[in-house]
Order: sequence, then structure tokens, then C-alpha cells
Amino acid sequence: MKNLVIRKATLKDVVPLALLARVTFREAFGKYFRNEQDLKMYFNESFSIQSLKAKLNDGNNIFWIAFVDNLPVGYAKMIKNSPSKFIGHKSVSELQRIYVLHDFLNMKIGQSLQNTVFKEVKRLGVKYLWLSVYVGNPKAIRFYQRNKYKHFGNQVLNFAQQDFEFQVLFKSF
Repeated sequence: MKNLVIRKATLKDVVPLALLARVTFREAFGKYFRNEQDLKMYFNESFSIQSLKAKLNDGNNIFWIAFVDNLPVGYAKMIKNSPSKFIGHKSVSELQRIYVLHDFLNMKIGQSLQNTVFKEVKRLGVKYLWLSVYVGNPKAIRFYQRNKYKHFGNQVLNFAQQDFEFQVLFKSF
């Protein structure tokens, strides 16, 4: 693999993080949105510089950015304390986002980001890690199954005035 570096994101990374978030979300989900304006509104709410600065300053969030030859190509976000209605335990974290630019997917950067998250979960002593994955994304579902996540249920989430069904998966540590 080319020179891959994964590190925790800081406020200095907010601009590349915002751009990565928008581009990778569009690559993964853009085709499912009926209205381009709704997608742009979601971007402005979730991936604006101001929103991401607030999330980076919140000690309950951890972001990592993956770089290949100094180019930002992917990121992950974990919420350290994130109880789930599906898991009746207090020591629960959420893998909220893990995205890699489409052109870099074949480099196994997603797996490297996942392994980085696993190391942090173990370091924190968390018992369960959960996530939601879109039911229409079989490639991502297989990725999480290979990483020993178990299906726990389904939930519907609303993005920009549209409902999407997600599988809820969890992994024990």
C-alpha cells in the first residue's frame, strides 16, 4: 500500500474533514435522495465547518482521518458514550461514520480505519460498539459482518425529509 497514515483529527483538520464528509456521503448515498436541495440542506446541517468544529470540540466524539501520500482520503467518527436502545449496557460506543473516497476503496483503508476504532474501543475499555448501516448497502453490510458485527435489529432514520431503513449491528469486546 502507498504511504497510509491514520491519525486523530483536530480543529486544524476541519476543512478537509468537511470536504471528505460531503464527497463521501454523496458517493455513498447521493443517488438515493429525491431532491438535490434536500441533500445540500443535510450537508449544511451535518457537515458545515461550524457543525464539525462543534463536534470536534465535543470530548465525546473522536474523528480519525486517513491520508494516502498526504492526501485526505477517508475518515471515521466514533461517539465514546452512545447508549443504544438495542443494547442494555452502560459501556457502549457508536461507530457513527466510516467513509473512504470511492477511488481509494480497493486499498483497504476502511479496514485500517476500522482497526483504529477497535484499538480505541479496547483502550477505553468499552464493552460494545454499535452502528447503523443502510439496508441498501450490501457491500458495507458484508464489511461489518467480516469484522464480526452481529445484526441486532432495524431502525428508520430521517435524512433531509426522507426515511431510510438501517440495520443496527453491534460488536462485543
